[in-house]
Amino acid sequence: MKARNNHGTCWVMQAAVFAKYVDNADVMQFCSNRYKEVLLPNQMAEDGSFPLETARTKPYGYSLFNLDAMVTICQTLSDETDNLWAFTADSVKNMQRGIEYIYPYVVNKADWPFAQDVMYWDEWPVAHPFLVFGALQTGNEEWLATWGALEHFPENEEVVRNLPVRNPLLWI
Repeated sequence: MKARNNHGTCWVMQAAVFAKYVDNADVMQFCSNRYKEVLLPNQMAEDGSFPLETARTKPYGYSLFNLDAMVTICQTLSDETDNLWAFTADSVKNMQRGIEYIYPYVVNKADWPFAQDVMYWDEWPVAHPFLVFGALQTGNEEWLATWGALEHFPENEEVVRNLPVRNPLLWI
């Protein structure tokens, strides 16, 4: 839970999903607060990137993975009174900014400004849930079309392991 990178994000994502499944309002609130007070402000840069992920040996894959996990937290916990999609930290950090930052590199990975991942570079991107969930929140049809055109059933074990939601349509 206290990991500063995608590991901490994934802990919150999993706790949020399990808490929602069993209707544990206290844990859901804890996860919402952790997203707003710890994850988003400490992991996202003002440009929407994730510096703790881009400094790793697989910066592209881990940036995609962390964004998928954060978006899944928003998708899972947002409601009329606590809309994590609309939440902005430090006046600029929010999920739309995160998607807008990485989207051009989903469309054209060759422009990725950081080092190529040491492993599995060729296997990314796939049909990431941040594209479909983000499209539904913003009405961005380009994100939805990109999601529709990408690989929906990857077979590489590392890609599957780092794709937290494999069928996001079931989550809507």
